[in-house]
Amino acid sequence: MPADNHLQFNSLETFIIANCPLTGSIPNWLQSCANLQFLDLSWNLLTGHIPYFFSEMRLLFYLDLSRNMLSEEIPEGLAKLKSLYNQNITNKKHSQDLNNPLIRIWNYLNNLSGNIPTGGQFTTFPSSSFEGNDDLSGYESSLDPSESKGKTRKNLAGTGDREDSIIGLPFVIGSIIAFVIVVTIGHLSGWLFPKEKANKRIEIAWRRTR
Repeated sequence: MPADNHLQFNSLETFIIANCPLTGSIPNWLQSCANLQFLDLSWNLLTGHIPYFFSEMRLLFYLDLSRNMLSEEIPEGLAKLKSLYNQNITNKKHSQDLNNPLIRIWNYLNNLSGNIPTGGQFTTFPSSSFEGNDDLSGYESSLDPSESKGKTRKNLAGTGDREDSIIGLPFVIGSIIAFVIVVTIGHLSGWLFPKEKANKRIEIAWRRTR
């Protein structure tokens, strides 16, 4: 992206340059866009850090920096943005619910590091919002309490199902093998199908066909 700080777009409200693929860093001239409401720079090759001035864009309600190669720390001030409805900086497709602000955060392909900011709207983020950034810490503290409980219940339920499957499988296999052995022995010994009765049935069937 052009880095000329003399660029001015004071009236710009929507700025979408996705999947271009742009290189370089996020330019500083964007901070002059005081009226910016919708910013999408996803699916590019942008490097560097997430600029602090995003925290000062009070009208910004949508921010998508997904599928880039951004690094360094997450600006603390982003948690204070009240009008931001979706801040997508992940690399995976997730459903977006505009009733919940800041649905998805940091880019899967980015190399963000440091601690995830706490407080504000960051307390509403699911841990999946930060996937793909191995150097970020504080995943669990960012979990919404209801999501954390639901995730725990789901994991416990999944563990129980797996244990039931593991325990039940040998029983089913053993029952099948035992049944086959009993039928085979019974057939060979004439216990299940006596030869006399079998011969008599064959003779009766043969007479009926005549």
